Amino acid sequence: MSQHFDPRKALRQVSNTLLKQFFGILKVPLDIKWDEISETAIEPIFQAWQELQDGPRREVEVVLQDIHAMANEDGVKVLVQDGDTWGKDLRDDLDKWESRYDKAMWTFLKHHDVWSLAVQFARADRLEGTRPWVKRANVPKRTPKTDAEACAELETSLCAYYRKSEGRGHCCKVLHHLRARSLDYFFVNLSDYADTYDKLDPEKNDFVRESEQRAFAVVFVYEQKAGTLDVYAKGGKKVVTPLQEIFARVILGVELAEEDDGQPYQLRLLLNPKFGFPVEAGDRVDHVRLRRVRLSVKGNHKRRVTLEANPDAGPGDIYDMMANYLNQANLPVAVLDVDQATLSFRLKHDGGGRPPSFSFNLSQPDGCNLKSLREEYREVGEKYLRKWKIDCG
Repeated sequence: MSQHFDPRKALRQVSNTLLKQFFGILKVPLDIKWDEISETAIEPIFQAWQELQDGPRREVEVVLQDIHAMANEDGVKVLVQDGDTWGKDLRDDLDKWESRYDKAMWTFLKHHDVWSLAVQFARADRLEGTRPWVKRANVPKRTPKTDAEACAELETSLCAYYRKSEGRGHCCKVLHHLRARSLDYFFVNLSDYADTYDKLDPEKNDFVRESEQRAFAVVFVYEQKAGTLDVYAKGGKKVVTPLQEIFARVILGVELAEEDDGQPYQLRLLLNPKFGFPVEAGDRVDHVRLRRVRLSVKGNHKRRVTLEANPDAGPGDIYDMMANYLNQANLPVAVLDVDQATLSFRLKHDGGGRPPSFSFNLSQPDGCNLKSLREEYREVGEKYLRKWKIDCG
């Protein structure tokens, strides 16, 4: 979980030389004698920033919040990966800076193209916490149209859909980026419902009511080789299904066939205690365990049983719970389905401290939040879901 944004900490962690360039690039130079203050004496910088007019002050705050969000291990890795996407090897330059805040700020200042892309991917990776992306398998394997004309057509189509169905989305912007040489991301921002809020006006020293119209996000991720389409959008299946169809018509130039009963994720395989979760040595996975499972009874899916393994027990703990806690006479495995499951990967490492790990959730018929994990974890998770035949896409 990311730490709360502390503006003073952000200023303190960024070197003064970079801060001076930062305020200069934003054309809000502060009346600061940069050569005469120490690296941690940030109070004069903070106060000078706070005294700026409302517009410039907010502009600085927005960028510093992004700097803060990227100033961690995951964020720096995204900067390196997206530098590679642009054909720019940033590794040696980033190594020159000790602070992760400096690494993030330097990238913002020197490679704004890399920075903008990395921030978008980072935001997509943490969209709305644990809400699953909806996956559709058996999508035609076509080369996606990614030019400006296709993106503009997608904008027009999505505007029309949201205006008619929800009364919002009058403005739309679509941006395409290729990630990891195989994933076509289409970032969509649409105008939300207008709203009002109370603002303290410093000149009047009183509340004033102002209106604003924020944007809401939709993200499409198409993988041509696998023939899969992941969609992030609020509203569940009734919204995602028409979005899938619109995307296929505009970007792939095809009509999607009616979805059959085949589900992208075959979670029932996880009921087999001999499943084993086999892994390859080169991926440095120590073990995989089924950490949580929600079971439903065939013919009565409103009755469910949830089992959650002891985090300190062995990888087979949840199967011991099934054997010990479920009445095999009244509730044999043959009548059970898996509605939801949480898989946990423990990784090997050579250093001290707690071994790295990651977890993700799967839900029937097509929910998975793997796309919200950092890139290297997502790749490992998706590889093994396919290898184990859980992902049938």
